[in-house]
Amino acid sequence: MMITDPRLRTLLTQAERNASYGKNAAAESMYRQILSDAPDVAEAWAGLAAVVGDPAEKRAAYELSLIHI
Repeated sequence: MMITDPRLRTLLTQAERNASYGKNAAAESMYRQILSDAPDVAEAWAGLAAVVGDPAEKRAAYELSLIHI
């Protein structure tokens, strides 16, 4: 699903920026905010998978990103 809500689109951009700067905790929080409002956004699941540390959670998030493509 594509994000059409401008607030969520902005939040996704900020999360991606934080992740690229290595601010994984901030990025994780933002990805989780997006997913609480729009749980079928593949980009957010993939982003979350990239920043979480727990291998089981990382795998689950990657799998959910593939389901929602």
